[in-house]
Amino acid sequence: MEAPLCTVLPLFMLLLVSTAHGELSATFYERSSPKLEAIVRNSMTNIVSRERRMAASILRLFFHDCFVNVSTQTVATRRYCWRTRRRSRGSRTPSQTGYSIRGMDKIEDVKAKVEAACSGTVSCADILALAARDAVVLLASPACIQAGGPSWTVLLGRRDARMANKSAANINIPSPEWSLATLTSSFSAKGLS
Repeated sequence: MEAPLCTVLPLFMLLLVSTAHGELSATFYERSSPKLEAIVRNSMTNIVSRERRMAASILRLFFHDCFVNVSTQTVATRRYCWRTRRRSRGSRTPSQTGYSIRGMDKIEDVKAKVEAACSGTVSCADILALAARDAVVLLASPACIQAGGPSWTVLLGRRDARMANKSAANINIPSPEWSLATLTSSFSAKGLS
């Protein structure tokens, strides 16, 4: 009985230490990429000022990314980098998620600006999370902003997955044909209400 405990305890401690370092934080890039939020905000300001409906497209991309990868036990920390799904601008796929690709080229443009400032530091998932938040804020009325919304603190430190999971995307992303009961069940399975 003593041998298994001696073996398991160090592994458990290693797990605790590794998860403590992997926690998400609003200040995750404070030292490694201090201009990150300004770069994303300025980029999104330009993008949304040219085409206001792009804000909705970016928010939809973020929803799809989260919905496919969300975990009910921990905050989703593994995302694939948008560069792995690069498509020519304006192209569509025949799957049910085809129209969710709109705006990906804009995220790639923001990613390029971030990479120019701090290469290899910021995950695509974090860039998308910041861009989605900023897109929503940019569409808000001044009165809404003064009332404290619609903004939120983005917790950063997500990691991009090594590959895209197209089958998970096609299975997990809600279909426009789903009934209310199916949609509700799908959201509940992800720990969302």
